[in-house]
Amino acid sequence: MKGGKKVDLREYIKSLQLIDELWVVENAVNAGFNASAAVARAMEEDGKGLLLEEIREFPNFSFVGGIFSRPSLWLHPKKKYPDREAWSKYASILQASEDISLTELLNEIQTRKGEKIFANEVNTGPCEEVTISQEELDLTNIPIPKPTQYDEREYLPSAVLILQDPETGDTKWIETRIIRFDKRRFILPVSGNPKMAGIYSKYAEKEEDIPSTLLIGPEPAVTIVAKMGVPTGMAGIAGSLQKKPVELMEGKKNELMIPVNTEVVIEGVIKTYEMEEKGTHQGFFRKHESEKEPVFEAKYIMRRENPIIPIDVPPLKMSDQMVLTSLIHSQELLEAINGLYSHNPAVWVHVPPELRLGIGLVAAKVDYPGQMGELGKLMLGNSPYITFAGVLDEEEYDGCIVEALNSCFRKTSPDKWEFLSEMRTPESMRIKSSQKTSTRVYLKGAFDPTWKDEWISQRISFEDNIPFDIQKKVVEKWKEWEFAKDPIWRKDYAKKVREVGVKE
Repeated sequence: MKGGKKVDLREYIKSLQLIDELWVVENAVNAGFNASAAVARAMEEDGKGLLLEEIREFPNFSFVGGIFSRPSLWLHPKKKYPDREAWSKYASILQASEDISLTELLNEIQTRKGEKIFANEVNTGPCEEVTISQEELDLTNIPIPKPTQYDEREYLPSAVLILQDPETGDTKWIETRIIRFDKRRFILPVSGNPKMAGIYSKYAEKEEDIPSTLLIGPEPAVTIVAKMGVPTGMAGIAGSLQKKPVELMEGKKNELMIPVNTEVVIEGVIKTYEMEEKGTHQGFFRKHESEKEPVFEAKYIMRRENPIIPIDVPPLKMSDQMVLTSLIHSQELLEAINGLYSHNPAVWVHVPPELRLGIGLVAAKVDYPGQMGELGKLMLGNSPYITFAGVLDEEEYDGCIVEALNSCFRKTSPDKWEFLSEMRTPESMRIKSSQKTSTRVYLKGAFDPTWKDEWISQRISFEDNIPFDIQKKVVEKWKEWEFAKDPIWRKDYAKKVREVGVKE
C-alpha cells in the first residue's frame, strides 16, 4: 500500500484534468467576486473543478475551486453525464477505481482509517521554496476573495489548523475558516468549532498564547482528515487514504509538525486574550451575525513558488465544503450505526448536499420487525444536520437521490410507519433561540418483513406498471402528436425507447 504515487494538490489538479473533471482558465481574473463567481458557476453547473491560472492583482498566485465537488445525483449520474463518474475525484485521491460507487467509497474510507501509513519525517520540503520573516510578512499579499456578497470580510473556508492538546500532547488537524483582519492577523471562528474550542479553552484558562500553524492548500487527503472526527493518528490516516506517507517536518517557530507538500504555511499563535469582530457571513443554512472571536497572529510564512490557493463558495449546495461534509458525515454515520450491532445492517448512508444535508438516507438489511425504526432514530440522534431520515430496504439507489426518495415515499404507509422523535433539535436548527424542544418526523421506506405479499401496496408509475412494448407505443404517439416535450416521467428514458425499441 505504500507504493502509491504522489498526491499533493498540484498532482491532484493534474489528475482531475486527465479525467476531464477540471476546467482551466488562462486569462487573468480579478481576485474578488469575479473569481468566486467563476468557481460557483463551475460547481453549480455540473460539479467540475476550475483552475484560474492568473490572478490580475496577484500575478504569482492561482486559484482553484471545485476540487471536492461532484455531479448532482438528483438523477443517476450516468443518465445525465454518461461520460463521467460521480465519485471520480475522490477515487483519484484514494487511487481507487474511477467508477467507484458510493457504497464502495464509504467502505474504502472506513477500511483506510483502520490501516494507517505512518508519516515520514524530513528536514525540508516544497513549502520552503519561499520564506517570509515576521518583519516582512503581509497577509494582504495572499489573495483571499469574499465568497459571496453577504460576507463582510474576505476569508478562506477550508484552511487546516494544526494545534497540540496541552494535556495529552496529541496533534490535531482541524478544518477552519480563516478571516483576514489586517496585515498580521487572521480571525478564527472558535465558537462554532468544537474540536478547536476544546483545546482553546485549556489555554484560555491560563491566558496563554496557543502555538499554531495554518495550512492553505495541503494535500487533499490532509484536508479530508481535518474534516473527520478522528481524535488521533491523523497523519497516518491521511497517508492511508492517499496510499503514500505524508511527509512532515518540524516548524520553524514552534514544534508542530508540518505537511511539507502544502502551498502556503503560516506559523503563529492564537491570542486567547485578544478578540476581534469576525463580521457577518453567509453559512450553509443561514446568514451568521458578527461576533467577537480569537485572533491568530502570524509569525512566519513559508510557501511554494507560484502557490495555488483553494477557494470555495460554501453556501452553494454543490460547493467543495458542502460535498465534502456530506461524504464524511455519511461515512461516519454508517460507521456509528453499524458499530452498535454485531453485524452490519446498514449498507450505505447518504446525506445529500443537494438537499442541504437536511435529509439522510440509509439502505439496510433488516433482520427483525422494528429495526428500521431503530435505524431511523440512530440517524437522527447522531446527526446535527438531518431533520428527516429515510430508511430503504433496497441497495441499488446509492447513485440516485430521486429514485431513493421515490422508493421511500411510494412505499410509506403513514398510519404504520410514521414516527415522532423525542430527540431535541440542535440549537442551530431551531427557529427561535428560546425554543427548547422540537419534533422530527421519521418516515420508513420499507415494509415490515412479516407482512404477506398481498398486504403490500405496489408502486404505481409509468415505468413500473406498464409493459415495455406499450410504453414504446405511447412514446411514439407522444412524438406523433407533437407534444412540446417528452413525457415528464423521464426524458432520457423516452429517448432510449425510441432509439433501441422493445426489449427482447
